[in-house]
Amino acid sequence: MRARIDPELLKLSVTDPAAVVEAIVTAESTLEALLERLPASLVVQYTYRLIPGVAVTGPVGDLESLSLLSVVRSIEPVREVQHC
Repeated sequence: MRARIDPELLKLSVTDPAAVVEAIVTAESTLEALLERLPASLVVQYTYRLIPGVAVTGPVGDLESLSLLSVVRSIEPVREVQHC
């Protein structure tokens, strides 16, 4: 089963797989299982405590490949929060 990857990231992975992006990757099961499978090209910027996930920086093509693994639940780009 393919993890849910944001359509924006998926499109970018086709047009420019080497583009470096920031993303949040959540685990299907444990954080440890996810961390064991992260490629070296993805640098962990932050580890979340309440959800099994990490914020990473790295090539979007590697995120797309990561989305194929069963240990990954979702991959979303980091977005700025804007207030009203």
